[in-house]
Amino acid sequence: MNPVIKWLMKLMTKPKEIKPGLISSINAAYTVDEIRELLKGTKLQGYNIHKSVMGLAITGEKSS
Repeated sequence: MNPVIKWLMKLMTKPKEIKPGLISSINAAYTVDEIRELLKGTKLQGYNIHKSVMGLAITGEKSS
């Protein structure tokens, strides 16, 4: 995640008691390489992994 976006999310998160959960969730997110490895074991074909400001999106088609 973009460090500026991460900082803004932490800054805007209220109440402060839920900030640790936000940080844990962000830190636990998959990387592009980890997602590629996971998708190798699926029937999803022609997939794309798209990075955005807020995270990752995966598109593709399930093979028959």
